[in-house]
Amino acid sequence: MTNHIIRRQLITSSLVICQIVFAALLTACSDNEHDIEDYPLNYEITEVKASQDIPVGAFLVNAYGDLTNAALWDRLTNPYDASTGEIGPYVKPVLGQYRLVSTNSDDHEDIAHNLGQIAAWAKKAKIDFLITHPIRENAGSSWEKDSYPNNINVEDSIFLNLISGRTDTLGWKNDGSTKYAIQIHTQNISAAMGSNNYTTPLETRADRVFTDSLGGRHTTTQTERLVLFVRSLAKYFKDDTYYKTPDGRPVVIMRQPEELYSTRVDSLYDALRAAMKEVCGMNPYIICTQKSWSPTARLEQVVLAGKPDAITMLNMSNVGAGLYERLYWLDVFINENYKLNHEYLTNHYPAIDFIPSVSNGYSYYVRDGRYNYPDVLPSTDGFRKRCWIAKQNLGRYPMVIIDAWNDYGFGSFIEPTDPNYGNGYGEAYLDIVAKEFKR
Repeated sequence: MTNHIIRRQLITSSLVICQIVFAALLTACSDNEHDIEDYPLNYEITEVKASQDIPVGAFLVNAYGDLTNAALWDRLTNPYDASTGEIGPYVKPVLGQYRLVSTNSDDHEDIAHNLGQIAAWAKKAKIDFLITHPIRENAGSSWEKDSYPNNINVEDSIFLNLISGRTDTLGWKNDGSTKYAIQIHTQNISAAMGSNNYTTPLETRADRVFTDSLGGRHTTTQTERLVLFVRSLAKYFKDDTYYKTPDGRPVVIMRQPEELYSTRVDSLYDALRAAMKEVCGMNPYIICTQKSWSPTARLEQVVLAGKPDAITMLNMSNVGAGLYERLYWLDVFINENYKLNHEYLTNHYPAIDFIPSVSNGYSYYVRDGRYNYPDVLPSTDGFRKRCWIAKQNLGRYPMVIIDAWNDYGFGSFIEPTDPNYGNGYGEAYLDIVAKEFKR
């Protein structure tokens, strides 16, 4: 049996379930002399206009590994035909099969060109800052406490120097008009330290011995190792190109922070804050990501106890395996999820803000051909509604994050695609972002 036949059967089963639930609701309404109009989720998402300019960030993805994969490229660009199981977005990126990171110096001019074009598009969309792909640790580096020279992944270090404007030998140089913020690959470094399994706390891991550039040996705890890593990142916070909140705090995003298992989350976050401030002289504004559709309460012991400044949701168009029922009232369900999580933070952690995210789609099919994950294909109407949802659920200090700028591997992107190819939309999403979040 082919995959697309299996998928049609899954959809049929989900439709039957929804019909049963809907019939039950109608019966319940009839028995209680209520109309279906009274059902609390029976509402439409309506337009919300921005009463002020809302800061917008957008996640960048290292697109190289995806776009050069021949099978993935085919699933992204092939004509849509559900009857044969071809259910990709059917678009072609304007930049083609491009890359954003590489250690090969021959690639750096192309990477600079790509970043320059992305920066120009971001300005048209009035996006306030680009968020780096998750920055990784160079676990095999030599470390010295005072200079922490080489503990950023080499590819990522090259990328940071380019987007920050520190590299000025290529065709494009950040002149200060493109702001960016660093996203820490928390899962990467916690896995390297062996503390991402929820059974082995960071504090119980064996100390690590490193050799400095002169051959000297240094012993650090795993907590100190993490502190050294964030110190190496904080040197970028002082740059004019780095994005800061209106009160002058550099924004830093921790990706999948729940993977960082610690028995003393509060003191760990205090140490990270202190280390970053020592280097850059400013208190960082820490944003922690939360998995889509997950209740914020689940983060209580592993993240919220550390008192980050804000929580943002990852791509809510990722509805989960087999959960086709979420597609029928997707925007309403996203809105309800945001309201519940926002309310939880307000009631239990009022010092932690809520930052809604906006996406235009998600597809595991593009990633690896899977059919058991429902696809949300790109749609300007759907994207616009999710912008309205975000504006209904802003935190005390309004901010919105777009997930993502160019996540082609998972079918989530607003970056321009060829308008003369397939379902290409040109710069349509750039215009929507500028209109929806700026007065």
